[in-house]
Amino acid sequence: LQICKIDYESKLLNLIEERKMPTMFKHARGSTCGFSYKDEIWFVTHMVSYETPRHYYHVLVLLEEHTWRPLSYSQSFYFDKVGIEFCIGFNIVDDNYMFWISRFDRDPMCVIAPQKCLPLCFDALC
Repeated sequence: LQICKIDYESKLLNLIEERKMPTMFKHARGSTCGFSYKDEIWFVTHMVSYETPRHYYHVLVLLEEHTWRPLSYSQSFYFDKVGIEFCIGFNIVDDNYMFWISRFDRDPMCVIAPQKCLPLCFDALC
């Protein structure tokens, strides 16, 4: 995990700190922006299995809000079907996860699931 700061004068991205993450995260790609919830930063990332069509597997990740220290993460999951799925938005509303996804770059869908259905079960501290 690289923590960077934008220098608006020079228009450069400066590396502030690197945090060790579990090995599986070297395969992580983009997904959602993080948001603050209960003093933590929550976001969704995904890993890609390169077959035809590609398979996307998502993971919830939590960081400590003020230090960005990795706290925990979920098992990998998919939303609708194994295939090309992007998570383009994520929030927590009334103890439910709310995800906005896109399948094959089309067919957007909102997926709502109780938090207990996708527990954060791995300790990210290394």
